[in-house]
Amino acid sequence: MTIEEYKQKNNVKGVVLGLSGGKDSTVVAMIAKKIWGDNVVAVLMPNGTQSDINDSLDIAKTLNLNYKIVNIKDAFDSIVSLTNPTEKSKTNIAPRLRMTVLYSIAQT
Repeated sequence: MTIEEYKQKNNVKGVVLGLSGGKDSTVVAMIAKKIWGDNVVAVLMPNGTQSDINDSLDIAKTLNLNYKIVNIKDAFDSIVSLTNPTEKSKTNIAPRLRMTVLYSIAQT
């Protein structure tokens, strides 16, 4: 089944995606824009200051995507201070927060 067929079969009106500025999220954004047009929301989620956030912004603007910037630093810092995680487990906190943000926006 193609993405277009999936969209039609399941009446998917739009998509929300995380846009990091890397190759993978850029390709996903391009495909989503082609299939859903203006019904794509790209979410940029730095953890504090992100030196390369302009890469993500450039992609969002080039593809004419609706986008939001959600800085996850406060949530990340709160979880770290409350749980005192090991360095290894700390690396998983930001990606999980990002998925939570995407789910929250998508359900809205």
